[in-house]
Amino acid sequence: MYHKLYRILKDERGFSTPEAMTLAGLAALLGFLIWNTMKPYTTNAANTLGGKVQNAVGSNNPTW
Repeated sequence: MYHKLYRILKDERGFSTPEAMTLAGLAALLGFLIWNTMKPYTTNAANTLGGKVQNAVGSNNPTW
């Protein structure tokens, strides 16, 4: 598989439609997997930051 991908990227003829669709599908799958992996971390970070901002805005004794 790597040899075929290397040949496609090195060749000067450009991409054919099936090759472009395959590469786009792989890029979409990789993006989805990264997003799915990072979702809990970004949610926790947003909740932590939101809680700190809420505490700082609504309290006379913020705990930054």
